Amino acid sequence: MRPDPAACHYLVTARLARAPAPDLTGCMEIIQEVLVSLRGDAVIEAMVVLPDHLHCLWRQACGREAPHGLWARALAGIASRAPGCDWVLPPVVEALPPAADLRAWLDRIHGDPVRHGLCAQAREWPWSSFYRYSAVGYYPPEWPAGAGEPWQGASSR
Repeated sequence: MRPDPAACHYLVTARLARAPAPDLTGCMEIIQEVLVSLRGDAVIEAMVVLPDHLHCLWRQACGREAPHGLWARALAGIASRAPGCDWVLPPVVEALPPAADLRAWLDRIHGDPVRHGLCAQAREWPWSSFYRYSAVGYYPPEWPAGAGEPWQGASSR
């Protein structure tokens, strides 16, 4: 995947503020509805939702609403509809350089459930955009290879 030169790409990490907290995977309908409401402001390129945090690679036209404000608004929308979803604020928003290797970031996102030991292969984790990429041949269904072995992905963050 190549960056769109007319857009800015960001990686967002949002964590729940307390433990035990509700399992975010049980809030998927709410998360989806809130993120769909961002259409026009941002395009979600990839996403994974884990029990206590989420990662999202998204793009927006450069110069639009500040990314921190957009995500603070999204997280507030989720928290208002999902009791107990109190977020660590502000979310971590990393601006990716224009020449970023977005494949490495996609790997980081889609490999996160494997890295956390929640599944052996990305296709086993249903709360991910991995399926969208696998369906068009971007990833083989068995990715990452070496099931059962620890996988670190593009970054150990």
